[in-house]
Amino acid sequence: MSNPAEQPLHAGSPPSAPDISPIRRLIAQVRRLLRSSWVATGLGITLALLFGVLVAAALLDLVMPLPVPLRLMALLAVVIPAAIACWSGVIRPLFRRMSPVRVARVIEPHLPKIHNRLVSVVDLDQPQAREKFSGAFHQRLVRETLERIKSFAPSRVINFQTLRRAAVAALLAVGAFVGAFALFSDRLPTAVARIFQPFADIPPATGVTFDVEPKNTKSLRGDPIELAARVTKGEPEGLRAEVRLLTSGQTIWHDLEAPRAAANAPATGEGPVADGDEETEGAATAAGPRHSITLAGIDESFEYRIHGGGTWSPKYRVEMLDRPRIVDVQSALHYPQYMGIAEPRVNPPLQLDVTGPEESQVEVRVATAGDVSEGQIELLDARVQQVEVAERVERVWFAEALPDGANPEGVWEWDLRLLARPAHTDPAAAGLHRHLFQNVHKPFALKAGESLFAMVYVVPGQVPETIMLEWTDGAGWDHRAVWGEDKIGWGKPGTASRHMMGPIPPAGEWTRLEVPAAAVDLEQKSLRGMAFTLFGGQCVWHRAGALPAQFREERELVVKSTLPLGQIGSDEWGGRFPLVGTGFYRVALKNELGHGSPTMQEGRYVGIPDAPPQIVIDRPGQELLLSHPVKVPVSVSVYDDFGLAKVVLSLQKPGEAGFESRPIVRYSQPAQTDQFLHSLDLPAWDLKPGDAVRFRLEVHDRKEQSRSSPEFVIRIQDSPQAADKQLDAFQKQQETLQQKFDKLVEEQGRVSF
Repeated sequence: MSNPAEQPLHAGSPPSAPDISPIRRLIAQVRRLLRSSWVATGLGITLALLFGVLVAAALLDLVMPLPVPLRLMALLAVVIPAAIACWSGVIRPLFRRMSPVRVARVIEPHLPKIHNRLVSVVDLDQPQAREKFSGAFHQRLVRETLERIKSFAPSRVINFQTLRRAAVAALLAVGAFVGAFALFSDRLPTAVARIFQPFADIPPATGVTFDVEPKNTKSLRGDPIELAARVTKGEPEGLRAEVRLLTSGQTIWHDLEAPRAAANAPATGEGPVADGDEETEGAATAAGPRHSITLAGIDESFEYRIHGGGTWSPKYRVEMLDRPRIVDVQSALHYPQYMGIAEPRVNPPLQLDVTGPEESQVEVRVATAGDVSEGQIELLDARVQQVEVAERVERVWFAEALPDGANPEGVWEWDLRLLARPAHTDPAAAGLHRHLFQNVHKPFALKAGESLFAMVYVVPGQVPETIMLEWTDGAGWDHRAVWGEDKIGWGKPGTASRHMMGPIPPAGEWTRLEVPAAAVDLEQKSLRGMAFTLFGGQCVWHRAGALPAQFREERELVVKSTLPLGQIGSDEWGGRFPLVGTGFYRVALKNELGHGSPTMQEGRYVGIPDAPPQIVIDRPGQELLLSHPVKVPVSVSVYDDFGLAKVVLSLQKPGEAGFESRPIVRYSQPAQTDQFLHSLDLPAWDLKPGDAVRFRLEVHDRKEQSRSSPEFVIRIQDSPQAADKQLDAFQKQQETLQQKFDKLVEEQGRVSF
């Protein structure tokens, strides 16, 4: 059977379209191979340019740290060629349109004797193109094309030489980068980061690394600031601090000092370590030497970095803060809402004490200076504590001789042998013995809180059973202090006339005997004499006089609670606290570093409880008897400590079971006192003889506290004892007396002399 394509066409029958699907598949396959080879080649060139230039620039930065302009140029050299290669070799081929004709033109040079047959077949694949040629020609053209592409391998269109070169270049560039990273793993990342971030403050990577303190921080203005760098790798010859003042713009360089121990110790970290510091010194050696410098006298904020070993630290900032200060304080009292006083009572300037009704609010406003980050109102309690006096200076009354004008009694023996100091005694005896003086010319005045003292030496082998010191203020000797056993019966035990102090002091040494002047009833009195009394034994005495009190009272203010302040202006803070009880208050401010303001002078607050109101009925009396109903005036006096609200009349008429209440006075404005008359209109109530009216008055304050008067009774009864009849009788009597008086005056006027 012959090939249909070779059979002649019957006249009048259209030619059938030849099957060119093998050609379409070939073109599609070649298109994929071309696109993938171009992308692979472009990717290889891109990687070669990227990693090759990058490793070259990074190694150059390691050898010689590049300034910002060269780092920018290096970045452009890395990015621009790689970006161009990526665009032209990867992105553009990946999305470039490849028509069948174009692919056919790429294939034809690799097919012998094709003579544009493949391109023609592709062109005639369009119906409008086939109409221009006969079907027989088209079929013969397809048949010849299929014959020539039968043994064609699509991979022949790939430029393997260019692909290999791109792959080799990429492998070499990536290998160079990996090798450099392996050799300089500690520094290459930093160099790469410096290339990709040319304007970033990234120090160059060298063989030296160090940690800087204190980095970004804040400091109190005027305080010394320590800048330090602890070397963690390498051995720099020296470290320097570059300090740039932000206000003046001045740059100052300071050399950091290396620690002596680190400078003298061997590289292994071994060396002499002081006892007790082994752990600390070992940790410092392991971390590397710490170089530091303390800056003093810098009052403005600054930026700094540490230089050394061919590198430097990032730039850090130290901001100076001022200690907060209170410039002015203003307090105001806001009355409780129930009082109806809208306007606060503002204290005069410099007046901090506040007194007002409890449940009020005390508003405190402070004008500030310096840096303030928070503030609070401190409510304080005053506590009194006893503090021992460290140095008590003796006020000597007499030592080497008796006071001027003193009259001695008893045996006085002066002795200079004991510690080469003048001393007096009287002979040893088995029972009671003493020596004394009195009636000095100039009395020895004692101050408040002082103690009396006398230096005593108990003779070894002659220890007395009782030692008694006595003093006189000129009015008597009933001022005694006793040590040892109670063998001397003068005075009353447990009183100032015989006050027990303790045991006998040790023998063979000087001891200072002390007794509070108040314990023997001599505080703030004057001494005119003194007696040294013993029961048995012997003592030697030296100086005597007065000492300040062993303890003094000190008031300490203790914070019991705090309330926050809020910022109400650029340099103004304010807050409130409830007025309850009594105590003290003050304001404390802090800056961000926790430094507080100088202690403010405290103010005192006193909360006065709002007492119930008072009411007094001046008249009528508690019981009033009338013969018939009349208008009865009631005289009322009311008082409240902070503000009256109203006065209520409660009335019980005859025949009613309870009291009817109604306000008779209301106070729109707070008033403390008031006096008024209120008339009870008895005729309007149709009262009859025998009826009784009961009433009482009740006063209310603005806190809704109240106080009632006693109950009053008005009775209607036709009786001579009725108040109105007694008043009529009194008025008639007064009229009679007036008539008699007028007549007497008239008669006196007729008398002539």
